Amino acid sequence: MTGRGKSYGILFDIVNTASTFSYVVKGMDLVLDTTTSTHYEIWSKVGSWQDVIGDNPDYFEGFRLVSHGTITGKGASKFTEISLHDFHDVEIEYGHRRAFWVTLSDDNLVFQNYEREGITRHELENIVQASRDEFRVYYGAAVRAYPLELADPVTDFWYNAGFLGRVWYEEESQNDD
Repeated sequence: MTGRGKSYGILFDIVNTASTFSYVVKGMDLVLDTTTSTHYEIWSKVGSWQDVIGDNPDYFEGFRLVSHGTITGKGASKFTEISLHDFHDVEIEYGHRRAFWVTLSDDNLVFQNYEREGITRHELENIVQASRDEFRVYYGAAVRAYPLELADPVTDFWYNAGFLGRVWYEEESQNDD
């Protein structure tokens, strides 16, 4: 587990930097530090998870549920697959950012630590964790509470965390009709 941690959930962004087509997220696989059954939820919203305002920001505002159910973990060294038919497609239009919140009902979601020093939470939105072509996954925050609405950003967010799993996606061409 070097360079990794565990939490109830993770907030992160995916950006489509393409100029002419959208991507559609079709599913995700997670890394769980358990071999028992657990309840999972995957939420998404347009924009960044950091797009909140006010003295008491509501990080949950704007999220919609795209997948939920019970899965059996395969341990911290294997991917736990979420069935594609249990996942509602999420379009990321060209040139746009989309936030995801992946969470469990227990604290067995494995995340990757960002290991460089001197970074603030506001800089995370620009640090790419993984990319392929114009599809980029950015570092975010591990959430050490469940549900997100009850999490305190000061005490329950680990701001140097990255999603550890797989994102299944495909390119969606834009028709000029």
